[in-house]
Amino acid sequence: MRTHRTTLALATTLLSVIALAACVQDPGMPTPTPTATRSSTPSPAPTESSPTPTPNPTPEIIPFAVDCSSLIDPDTMYAFDPNFSPLGAFTPDAGSLAADAQAAGGTVCRWVHDTNGVTIDVSVADLPSDVASSRIATLDAAGSSVGDYGARGYFSVAGGLGQAQAFPSHYWVSIVSPIFAAPGDAGALMGDVTAALP
Repeated sequence: MRTHRTTLALATTLLSVIALAACVQDPGMPTPTPTATRSSTPSPAPTESSPTPTPNPTPEIIPFAVDCSSLIDPDTMYAFDPNFSPLGAFTPDAGSLAADAQAAGGTVCRWVHDTNGVTIDVSVADLPSDVASSRIATLDAAGSSVGDYGARGYFSVAGGLGQAQAFPSHYWVSIVSPIFAAPGDAGALMGDVTAALP
């Protein structure tokens, strides 16, 4: 009986040892290393640098300063209308021909009617040839050319203002007033200004 129990105990012990041996990893076997998983986030694409814009060249400014009484003789203005008096220094309206002439380094003058406050603006600028050509091309396209001013001349009415322009030599002359309804209305004053230019 004892022999049977001993045999049974040995068999149980042997089974336990075998079971434990199956749970222990063989030290000779390599341990698998974890592999890196590929990220699902895409790498940012290289950005292309945008070209630097080329600045537009600033138009050349040719200063032209002259006294207003030299452009239109007081006697000429008196003969035109004795009620107009020179205003002196003034700031032209933004976007006006006088403002453009002033920005180009030119001279701007204003006469004011003593009774009703109506104005006559006279401006002269010495323009670079490319700037003058561009302005002339715009006026030609508008079909406002006239032959009354002794030089390449133009006349138009915009916003209730008669605008007379002429391009004697390298100068640009503009005379603007609400009293000008036709090219000839500014003819005498334009003739005086163009004759006074050097």
